[in-house]
Amino acid sequence: MQRAARRNATAQRAARRNATAQRAARRNATAQRAARRNATAQRAACSRSFADHGQPPVSWVQRQHLP
Repeated sequence: MQRAARRNATAQRAARRNATAQRAARRNATAQRAARRNATAQRAACSRSFADHGQPPVSWVQRQHLP
């Protein structure tokens, strides 16, 4: 009887750990999706400005070396 109870408790602990892991994975997937969407939007904005002005966007570091 005690052995069965112990086995049950272990199973419950494992199930709880598994649920936590699944929740974390879901949260992670959502964050990745958001990051991907953000990167796509930035790329689109970048190419748009490129098309408008005919020269690539200049980073802050490059701007330091411009006359």
